[in-house]
Amino acid sequence: MDSSLGEQWRSVRQLVIDTPFDTMGTALARRAESDAAAAPVLYAIAAWCSVIRDDLQDAAAFAGLACRAGAEGVSPPALVSAVECLSMVVDASRGVRPFDHGQLDQLFAAVIAEELADSEVDDLGQFAWVTEMANWYTFADRYDEAARLLDRRIPTIDEDETLNSDAELISALCCRAELDLRRGRWARAESDIESAIALSAAAGHTDAYANAVGARIAAGRGDCGRFDDYFGAAWRASILRGDRSTQWRLQSAEAFEAVSAGQFDRACRLLEPLQEHAARSGLHLASARLWEGDVLEALVMCDDHPSARQLLKRIAVELDAVPSRWGRALLERGLALVESDPQTAGDHLWSSTALFDEIGAVFESARSRLLHAELLAREGDTDASQAVARSSLLTFESVESAPWTARAAAVAGGHEHRDRLSRSNRDHAPQRRPDLDQLTPHEREVARFTAKGFSNKEVAAQLFVSVKTVESHLTQIYRKLDLRSRSEFISAYLSGELR
Repeated sequence: MDSSLGEQWRSVRQLVIDTPFDTMGTALARRAESDAAAAPVLYAIAAWCSVIRDDLQDAAAFAGLACRAGAEGVSPPALVSAVECLSMVVDASRGVRPFDHGQLDQLFAAVIAEELADSEVDDLGQFAWVTEMANWYTFADRYDEAARLLDRRIPTIDEDETLNSDAELISALCCRAELDLRRGRWARAESDIESAIALSAAAGHTDAYANAVGARIAAGRGDCGRFDDYFGAAWRASILRGDRSTQWRLQSAEAFEAVSAGQFDRACRLLEPLQEHAARSGLHLASARLWEGDVLEALVMCDDHPSARQLLKRIAVELDAVPSRWGRALLERGLALVESDPQTAGDHLWSSTALFDEIGAVFESARSRLLHAELLAREGDTDASQAVARSSLLTFESVESAPWTARAAAVAGGHEHRDRLSRSNRDHAPQRRPDLDQLTPHEREVARFTAKGFSNKEVAAQLFVSVKTVESHLTQIYRKLDLRSRSEFISAYLSGELR
């Protein structure tokens, strides 16, 4: 690539890094109007910016311009195929047309093929095309292809400094972290997030996407302190950039934290605005709305079956327009939650588990199995219930999710599983913990709210004390109970170890 063209791309990349998303699309469109050769890529980036600010209609318009510019110009075939797939993914998100998996297959083969011309590889790599395609495959429920693209791309990002930058590496690490969050590889996801955050800090800014994914991991682990840190950093950064998609990710993570802690009333309050957001933005793709599994469970646990059924009808209509294995798995789980016949509910949960397993959505599969185990327990089938619960328990332990591990262990039963729960959250051998009676009255109040999943700030508000006072009480609580972290305390509390 000649130096002048390389300088142009660096200029555009800096625009993407520095400009708020609300105005970036217009700036890129102006450049595209005066540069026919670069127009397909510039319009495609403008479409991506519109997705981030939750304007899917604008995204569709820019994607259409990218397709026309690619067809009319001299762009490499692989780049033309990429912008066409972008348009398809935007339309699928809007519920306008289904994924064309044959078209995705063709693009995947073009990118992966060793014989692809170097010039085309460069064109595809200009603005993290491979990274963005990984997102498309994720939303199309094709996790294996998404992982192959990211694992192939990430090690090569620094090989050509004229084409690549830390910005692309940050984006790629975040995409892989979100994918690994779904695939139950939370340790690597957290490592990628920390790397992305460090790279962002070195560049003098905060990456909202990285912190939002970190917030969801912390929510699933019951680590309220880390959740608050990630949440605050992501929210501030998203405000500065006009990144509305990150804001709904954060609201989703906060609701997931509430569901993980069993605070279903709070979850319903948090999730209602998200449902309204989806309706306003026109987001009609279940695999992009991670919160709806939480909505369904929270509504049912709060005895609002009519609202749950209404949501299920909407999901079913969307699936007719854009078939999705994730959406179908979610629908099956929701149908089980509102079903009065235990046998039929069990059949729905088996279907949900199988579909999530087929995609590779490990954590969601474990959630469906746990619900099935709880159903069997209510029906008095103890042996079957414990067997199903143990399989979900292993998944929750592997991702170090204290609240979900505790919930599964309660159904799995038996000393063996309580001991396994202890080992999963402590490095030393399990031992009986002291009684909560050792705590002062104020410490017991702090412990009670903390065990429910309240953040330090929320506990302070409930008890009309300062956050520092709450932190001081928690230090004493951990010392007296021989515990080392918030997640360890919540796990011990919920599992019944603490008397």
